[in-house]
Amino acid sequence: MAAENLLIQASSMGMQGHPMAGFSRSKAIELFGIPEGFETVAMIALGYPGDLEQAPEGIVARSKDTGGHRDTVERNARAKAA
Repeated sequence: MAAENLLIQASSMGMQGHPMAGFSRSKAIELFGIPEGFETVAMIALGYPGDLEQAPEGIVARSKDTGGHRDTVERNARAKAA
C-alpha cells in the first residue's frame, strides 16, 4: 500500500515511478546506508521523464528493445509544448 501511494503521489507531481524486481538487498543496504533493524523489501526508481535525445545511447537502445517509456516521454513533451 505504501508503494501504491508513493507512485500515485509521484504521478500527481509529474514524475514517473518504476518498481524493480530482482534488486540486491545487500547492495541496497550498503549503498543507501540502511540501518540494521530495517528490512529492504522494495526498490522503486522515481524521476521526471527526460528527453530520450539527451540520454546515453545504451539507455536509448535498451528502452527501444524493451518498449521503454518512449510513448510516455513523447506524450509529456507534447503536453509541455501545448
